[in-house]
Amino acid sequence: MALFIALFLLLSILWGVSLWKFQPSLRWLIGFALLFRATLLPAGLLHAGNPRLILYDDDVWRYLWEGHVGSAGLNPMRTPPRRTGGV
Repeated sequence: MALFIALFLLLSILWGVSLWKFQPSLRWLIGFALLFRATLLPAGLLHAGNPRLILYDDDVWRYLWEGHVGSAGLNPMRTPPRRTGGV
């Protein structure tokens, strides 16, 4: 966790310096934005017992579920996902 925080802090400092000092182009802004997001990708890879990528919460999976249920013509607030294992 300390390595992740240190890397994120370093990238944040680089981002701030580049904005303040260099007045970057749109290409630089997009590049750094993608780099910041890439640091979040390994956040849940080592989560034991769950093969899918775990971000910091399960809202992403709930939104996907609601989209699938809604597109089938059902009310997502009345149709909960079925648990397939885990906790």
